[in-house]
Amino acid sequence: MAEYPLQITYFNTFVPGIASIYMQFVFPSFLWALALLAIPIIIHLFYFRSYKKVFFTNVHFLRELVEETATRNKIKNLLILIARLLALSALVLAFAQPYYSKDQKIRKESQAVSIYVDNSWSMNASAQDGLLIQEAKRKAKDILLSYSDNDRFQIITNELEGKHQRFVAKIDAISLLEEIQCGPAFQSLAKMTARMKQCFQNANLEQGDIYLISDFQNSICDLETIEKDSLFKIFLIPVQSIQENNLSVDSAYFSSPVLLPGQTNTLIYKVSNYGISDAEEVRSSYVLNGQEYPVSSLNIKAGKTIVDSIKVNFTNNGWQKIIVKIKDYPIQFDDQYFLSCKTENEIKVLLLYAKELPTTLLKAFESIPYFKVSALPQSNVDYSKFKENQLIVLCELTEISSGMASELSKSISDGINILIFPVAGLVPGNYSSLQTILGLPELREFDQNKKEATKVDIEADVFRDVFNNAKAQIKLPSTTGQYSFYGGRPAEKIITYRDGSSMLSRFRLDKGYIYLSAAPLDTKYNELSKSAEVFLPLLFKAAFSSGRTQHFSYDLTTNPIIPWNINGATIKEDLYLTLSGPAEFIPSIRTVNNQVMIEVFDQIKKSGIYDLKNQSETIGAIAFNDSRKESNPDVLDISVLDKKYGSFTKIIKNQSGQDFTSTIESEKAGTPMWWWFLIFAFLFLIVETFLIRIWKTS
Repeated sequence: MAEYPLQITYFNTFVPGIASIYMQFVFPSFLWALALLAIPIIIHLFYFRSYKKVFFTNVHFLRELVEETATRNKIKNLLILIARLLALSALVLAFAQPYYSKDQKIRKESQAVSIYVDNSWSMNASAQDGLLIQEAKRKAKDILLSYSDNDRFQIITNELEGKHQRFVAKIDAISLLEEIQCGPAFQSLAKMTARMKQCFQNANLEQGDIYLISDFQNSICDLETIEKDSLFKIFLIPVQSIQENNLSVDSAYFSSPVLLPGQTNTLIYKVSNYGISDAEEVRSSYVLNGQEYPVSSLNIKAGKTIVDSIKVNFTNNGWQKIIVKIKDYPIQFDDQYFLSCKTENEIKVLLLYAKELPTTLLKAFESIPYFKVSALPQSNVDYSKFKENQLIVLCELTEISSGMASELSKSISDGINILIFPVAGLVPGNYSSLQTILGLPELREFDQNKKEATKVDIEADVFRDVFNNAKAQIKLPSTTGQYSFYGGRPAEKIITYRDGSSMLSRFRLDKGYIYLSAAPLDTKYNELSKSAEVFLPLLFKAAFSSGRTQHFSYDLTTNPIIPWNINGATIKEDLYLTLSGPAEFIPSIRTVNNQVMIEVFDQIKKSGIYDLKNQSETIGAIAFNDSRKESNPDVLDISVLDKKYGSFTKIIKNQSGQDFTSTIESEKAGTPMWWWFLIFAFLFLIVETFLIRIWKTS
């Protein structure tokens, strides 16, 4: 039977702290049956007015007795009438199913219900009767069954798909529930609640019931930030597992941005223990291009994080696929970390000189494996070739124009490093563009007195892994011609003179570094090229510490925008990119200068390593990982939820052995009163029987 708005305030007080209580009816149409109260009234009006004649020989002494009996009969009949009216009224009210609630909201004929089912990876944890996600779907279905077929329903998950943004019939909502699977997406509860209210507004619905079914991990619980709205009832339904331990591979990366085949490359990875007990002898391994290699076992204290390293040797050049793995159960979505990288078969260096080829510098570069040096005179420089190199060396140029300084600035923005050796006897103003455009210090006062270097910053990444013994005696160079630095941006002193001034400074600018020497490279003024234990590592690390770092992996939940360099021979019309891995799809792309910006949005549902293809040609590999924000299994239990959110939400916990549908019906309807009215009807019938059978009048 249809439900109609009806509300009766039967308790209202102005005493502070006591709220008004409102009685409502599930089936108020039954109240029309109160018209039946006219029947006992009619019976009493006509039946009790008939009299029975009794013959007496003498009624002279019965006058007072007759008057007294008539009065008692009237009282008795009136009480019988009242008892019957009350019994019939109580029976009618019982069928109308009354309930009381402190909520003033009146129920409508058709209600709107929005149900959020948390389907993040944490819901794959074990519960008493299976997985948490299965329990959440069962409870969501029970919620649907507790409402009328005339009501409208919304099912929404963390993916925020288009089909979940509208209200549908009950049968369609059940179908949407059956399709829900766990995935990498997760949202905060405040965001989900705001989206659900927005969907109500889009459907022109002013009020409704909101159900949040989740394990209520600490990482997503922020309901205290939502805007309170009395038009929406918010129900929290926890589905939580027993306390579990969990290990997570939080991150992994290579220590060097430039990776070379045939060389040992250090892979650093971090593992956290989010459990309450120590993890011992945890098996770990890594997979390189499909081949798995074991590494040493791990011991991690409860609540602690360790950082370890793996020595990886790439046997071939090109794109590499790596997976760092640990053995852990039952939460497994964070037991693997995917990486992709590209090894270089050569490191390109561009050497620019004024007139005479600096053979000493050229031989030094050629002595370093994998280095390919291009030496050009300043007069033949091609600015378009700058972006092809990891390092550009300006060796004693007589002048640096503003045009060259601008191109160097662009190169630094792309992550290319610059190494500058000034010319002796510099004409004032010939390097002014470096100060104006790049913010470097001004070079003044070419001093030809001998100065000795006394300190190398071995903590800087340029020399960090070069010297095995930090206290060992290192032969440092001296100079007999050097400039003083004035002004400019803050610098890092790589090599320092005895007086504390800088012989070699490093400046960070955008994605790259600028190395500026105080002395020319010419051996007439500088012994740096003769100090192999300092000079060669400097050249090597200056190229390797390029800011053009590789992005080894991306977080699935951030919808990353991936920049990709376009081959010079490729034009926009030739681009037809696809990503192929655990799934295959066509990403959205847009071109910016010489880069393609790849946008995956929410198309990737599964972590892994995807091949990037242009038409049928594989041009790279991109790794995607699930967010680690859900690796910590800590949740807010029911008592904490009630303390934090109990003032504006209702926390529903299913009692053992109780049907959850009945629990929902009871919670959303308020406290039922129909059985009280059945008891009242029975009591009033007993009173009527007592009046008729026991109360005798003569």
